[in-house]
Amino acid sequence: MPDQDKKVKTTEKSTDKKQQEITIRDYSDLKRLRCLLNVQSSKQQLPAINFDSAQNSMTKSEPAIRAGGHRARGQWHESTEAVELENFSINYKNERNFSKHPQHKLFQAIFTALVKNRLICREWVNRAPSIHFLRVLICLRLLMRDPYYQEILHSLGGIENLAQYMEIVANEYLGYGEEQHTVDKLVNMTYIFQKLAAVKDQREWVTTSGAHKTLVNLLGARDTNVLLGSLLALASLAESQECREKISELNIVENLLMILHEYDLLSKRLTAELLRLLCAEPQVKEQVKLYEGIPVLLSLLHSDHLKLLWSVVWILVQVCEDPETSVEIRIWGGITQLLHILRG
Repeated sequence: MPDQDKKVKTTEKSTDKKQQEITIRDYSDLKRLRCLLNVQSSKQQLPAINFDSAQNSMTKSEPAIRAGGHRARGQWHESTEAVELENFSINYKNERNFSKHPQHKLFQAIFTALVKNRLICREWVNRAPSIHFLRVLICLRLLMRDPYYQEILHSLGGIENLAQYMEIVANEYLGYGEEQHTVDKLVNMTYIFQKLAAVKDQREWVTTSGAHKTLVNLLGARDTNVLLGSLLALASLAESQECREKISELNIVENLLMILHEYDLLSKRLTAELLRLLCAEPQVKEQVKLYEGIPVLLSLLHSDHLKLLWSVVWILVQVCEDPETSVEIRIWGGITQLLHILRG
């Protein structure tokens, strides 16, 4: 027994020592990143580290779309800061409560520097390589999973800048096709606006920045992740009447009907949910009629997906308040289909 007790104590000491070493290393890494981010754009050296995928055996793992971007083949460069940002995104990918973390002050300093010295610094944005800007977005997204940092972004004026960059990147993507890292940037930015829009009191921040207009434009995205990010953000915004009215002023219904007609089940379900919310506005119901949406909606009544069915039925309930639309539903056999659903 004494020998066993000694082994247990030795193991505990070893574990404590390792944990202490990890904590010290993490603290050192965070301080280094903070220092790098506080270097002014004009004094920053880009790039500083050289990687050669053909000759260098050192490889760094690249997380999936929300945690990183695609790297070009062959030789390429990354700054020390970009590498540290990637390390940060890997080390804290599962963290949610940064404001309650023992290193909260360092996280806050890093977030503030990311916004003030990178996101809203036009000189830096114009100079930074695409992958570097993507890493900034990824780290912002990770930190903003904590609501505390969403408020900081607003107080620093970062939402307006983020909305401007999303508009620029979206226009490039929709107009000229996919550029390197473009999809990853859009996925991260739509996710950030989705988190902001999830809180009622923050939705006005999103519409004031004009981000809702870009989100509507991204309903024409070819990439599923970009499309889903836009749908989720818009659905959250549409929960509030003021935001719903602003979204309804845009040409959105035609794209929604196309998604309902042609896309995958998940996209259809989220689109139907968004359209159900928007149909509270008279101009949206009018556009459903104008763009011949009744046949599209009735075709979805054959679905076995209950959430999709529920949203579609409620859309029909709202649009049939118009006498002409009510007649159209009857002509297309809508009453028979609805009765069939009721009978199970």
